[in-house]
Amino acid sequence: MLVRHGTATQLHVQGKPMLLIAGELGNSSASSPVYMEPHWPRLRALNLNTVLAPIQWDMIEPREGQFDWSSVNTLIRSARANDLKIVVLWFGAYKNSMSTYVPEWVKRDATRPARSGPTARASRSCRRIRPR
Repeated sequence: MLVRHGTATQLHVQGKPMLLIAGELGNSSASSPVYMEPHWPRLRALNLNTVLAPIQWDMIEPREGQFDWSSVNTLIRSARANDLKIVVLWFGAYKNSMSTYVPEWVKRDATRPARSGPTARASRSCRRIRPR
């Protein structure tokens, strides 16, 4: 909850002011519990209290209208087990000018808005650029 104090606004968590001492995970790090397992204690050892974690649309809604929150639930449980808070960074349609986080069912339909802006469209030509 955000609480106003004169001209300042403070973040309150469980009724108390909280200063985020946070680290941010790489774009796909949070998508693998196996990858993250050894990193949780390391993040805690850095004296962090919060982790900024990207969540990808293509993992949450692999088929239109069918949602799978298991990766997010695992992320939250793992953070709690290590006494860390999570700030979710949502990768909806575009990240770093690429639409690699859009589900395949959106990428295949060139007429469907990518939902990242009023003029943006996901295109069949959207491909991950690979270095030579």
